[in-house]
Amino acid sequence: MAQKVGPFGGNKGDAFDDGVLGYTGLKKVTVGENGNGVDCIKIEYEKDGTFETQMHGSVTGILKEFELNYPDEYITSIQGTYSNVARYNTTIVKTLTFKTSHGRTSPMFGNTAIFSTDFVVEGKAGTKLIGFHGRSGSALDAIGAQFFASASPLKHIEPRGGFGGNAWDDGVYDGVRKISVGLNCGNISYASNGFFLGRTEEDAEELVDNMVKSDAVYSGDHDRSSRTDDKQTRKELKALYRIR
Repeated sequence: MAQKVGPFGGNKGDAFDDGVLGYTGLKKVTVGENGNGVDCIKIEYEKDGTFETQMHGSVTGILKEFELNYPDEYITSIQGTYSNVARYNTTIVKTLTFKTSHGRTSPMFGNTAIFSTDFVVEGKAGTKLIGFHGRSGSALDAIGAQFFASASPLKHIEPRGGFGGNAWDDGVYDGVRKISVGLNCGNISYASNGFFLGRTEEDAEELVDNMVKSDAVYSGDHDRSSRTDDKQTRKELKALYRIR
């Protein structure tokens, strides 16, 4: 569920809300600044694999860009100030600074004032900025943001170890519930649509065979003479590592 924070600043200008347009992320923010503060903000958003640009305010000064390493990097918070500006006869956003999920902080955009009010636009932990909202006209009067739970892109990491055996790849599941590791085997329970899955029937049989043969099912001091009955052990292990 999206979280809406702000806006902070003045109450003039026209309201805007990019958060309702269905964007999933943003690649670049361009801030316009003049001697009075922030006159505009231009954002390059991503939607359905394509990029769209939205601009709010008016270009009267210099445009400065802050580009993200999209989609791996996203904005986590905004720090800024606002104050009354005689030229516009209203309160506008004076400065903006962006912080990202990679620990980067943008340069400060805008123009500082001796008397101004600080503000922070930040969502809950683990959320990313997906859209700006606020008010704008001749300048950027106010700014806020929509935040949504972040989902980092999946990464395939190469295996570590030897080159023997047959290659295997469990693919992508909703999550991992449990990992069981034996002396000569391993078992992983995955979550998929609410069900917990093992691997194939053949893998389950091999898993049981390996565990019966290993010291992992010996009792007491691991003396083979004290091994539990193989038939009963197989039955118990199959029940323990059953698949659906």
